Amino acid sequence: MTERIKKYYSFALFPVYAVIFYIVITALMTPLGGGKYYDVKNSTPVLSGKTGQEIMLNDCKIEGDAYIANGEDPYVVFDCSSAPIRVFTVSFSAEKSDAAVSVYYDTGAGFNEKETYTIFIADNENHIFYPMNKNIRYLRFDFRNKLKLEKVDFYNELTVVDAGAPSSGANIIIILSASIFLAGLLTFIEYKLKLLLKILSAIKNNGKSILLFVAGICASALIAVGATLLFLRGKPFNLYIFIFFFTFFAIILEAFFFWKTVIEKTERLFLAICLTLGFMMIFATPAGHVSWDDGIHYKYALSTTSSQTQYSRADAIVMKVSSLSRPGDSLSENIQRNIFFNGEDEYSAGELKFNLNIPHFCSGVTIKLLRYLGFSFFAAFILGKVPILLIYAFVCYFAIKKLNSGKMLLSVIALFPTCLFVASNYSYDYWVIAFSFLGVAYYYSEVQKPLEPISNKDTIIMCGAFLLAAIPKAIYLTLLALPLLMPKKKISDKKKYYLTCIAAFVFLAILVLIKAKSSVSGSGDIRGGENIDPSAQLSGILAHPLSYAKILTGFLTKYLSIGTMREYISCFAAVGMSKSAPVFICLIMALAVIDKNEHDIKTANLKEKSVALLVLIITSAMMATALYIDFTPVGLNTINGCQERYLLPLIFPVFYTIGSFEDYIKLGKKNRTFINLASFGLCSIGVLNDFYNMILIKML
Repeated sequence: MTERIKKYYSFALFPVYAVIFYIVITALMTPLGGGKYYDVKNSTPVLSGKTGQEIMLNDCKIEGDAYIANGEDPYVVFDCSSAPIRVFTVSFSAEKSDAAVSVYYDTGAGFNEKETYTIFIADNENHIFYPMNKNIRYLRFDFRNKLKLEKVDFYNELTVVDAGAPSSGANIIIILSASIFLAGLLTFIEYKLKLLLKILSAIKNNGKSILLFVAGICASALIAVGATLLFLRGKPFNLYIFIFFFTFFAIILEAFFFWKTVIEKTERLFLAICLTLGFMMIFATPAGHVSWDDGIHYKYALSTTSSQTQYSRADAIVMKVSSLSRPGDSLSENIQRNIFFNGEDEYSAGELKFNLNIPHFCSGVTIKLLRYLGFSFFAAFILGKVPILLIYAFVCYFAIKKLNSGKMLLSVIALFPTCLFVASNYSYDYWVIAFSFLGVAYYYSEVQKPLEPISNKDTIIMCGAFLLAAIPKAIYLTLLALPLLMPKKKISDKKKYYLTCIAAFVFLAILVLIKAKSSVSGSGDIRGGENIDPSAQLSGILAHPLSYAKILTGFLTKYLSIGTMREYISCFAAVGMSKSAPVFICLIMALAVIDKNEHDIKTANLKEKSVALLVLIITSAMMATALYIDFTPVGLNTINGCQERYLLPLIFPVFYTIGSFEDYIKLGKKNRTFINLASFGLCSIGVLNDFYNMILIKML
């Protein structure tokens, strides 16, 4: 009877799966935000302004009904200080205006970077801006070439209309059908693989260890409470300081718990530390803009899960480059901002079109499900980052596990403060970095076993990892050169193997060509500033190839230098540059030499060194050229926008092959446990120190 239950238990899970999928799919198809909205049409403005009613013109003039730049810093200023103004609405002519306009609002401290945001004019016709508990005195519009202001209205308050609770408008038959189908599919998979039984068996077999670990975590939490109270010395309890101390003591516990397996199973301690540090970054970082373009990536997360997404005012503020979504400098400021966000989540703001974006899908599902279940905007925004961290940590875990040598080297690179920072914020850099590590790990692990033919499964995983890594940024298609260089003795079915590799390469090459054509025919990246003209820039390169080669060589010489390493090791985006980079540089330099074993005789040779270096240089040159065309002002003798973090997916192959098997230091083999534990310890201290000084200081 027991065996019969074990065989067919999966069918009893079908209704559970069906209910779960029903809730998730309903959440995806239900609008975000409450049923309220600001009724601009039925609100009465206190003041209004239009072209010709400004109080100041700078480096621009009026031609017809538009402002036209005639200098380096064009902007116009409107005065609204004659009445208490708390909100303004503005509309532009998209045909007669730049694609983006920067808006500065003076609330008494003059125009400054803390009170500004960017309007993307094509997003919608009417832009509503509601500063947080402040009156506006002056309003300034900065533009690049031209600006046609249809109208700007100033209000004390806007009329609020309650349209009732939002309804999904989704077809119940579609939801039920999809739920039943997916539940059936999951039931079939469970029936075949018996995953639940395997999980339960693993828990049973390791029950004592699991209980000890849980007890240790609880003890770490208690110690962290004491450390927090001691640190605060009578001040009110600070949750964020507690999270910081808990992370510190939990890592000590994890090192003690996994020290016996830190050589052969390095990935276990890596996973524990990566998740612990990552969760600290997620839960102790202020909500809002902290990482690179995280507002845009948050928008991708919302728009990638259903055919249309109705979003709230809070979503709109985060999706735009607004000072309201930037973290404050103190705990009280950030708490006030969180309350403001939660309040603005009651108001509907607009609708996003569907935009499939695989790296953001899990975050989008999480956000919509939590908001549907009644979580606040702030809670959903923070928890929406969790799938990003989980994907990054587990993909890196399997990459490290696959390696025959250099496990500690990859662990240190994957624990760079910048890597953890992007893996705990809305981004697709985490996706590119993690899957590139996985593909590279599979390639080198196969090269190191010359007598074992590569299996179809490993071929698909390797090429699939590179393909997934390059989907968000197709420029990384050069990584697919590695599988094409696999020793021929490893390939038993050459036709199937090369067809798989070439198919992935061609797919990505087509994406690159489509992107390149779109960039050249477009107006360029508006973030690049003035005089961006991709077509003219490309013409200049073709007309003067030697001149551009000199610009490119000069740029790459600096871009790929050791002096630039700190820029991609310990950079916290707009928050600033931290100081732990020298620790990580020393670690990876040392580990590149001593984190080796007998397998490295196949990957520390001149061929592999040359391939790794060429992939780095060629990819960097392609990235730099793309940004020279799309982001850099025409004729400039340097390259703008090529950020150092773009090198993160490329550096592991270089450091993995940089050492020499013949010069392998025996000290590394003798003291491998100490070396690995010390390396993890230094990484953790570096990240904790950086996080405290760069982020946590804003939560005190």
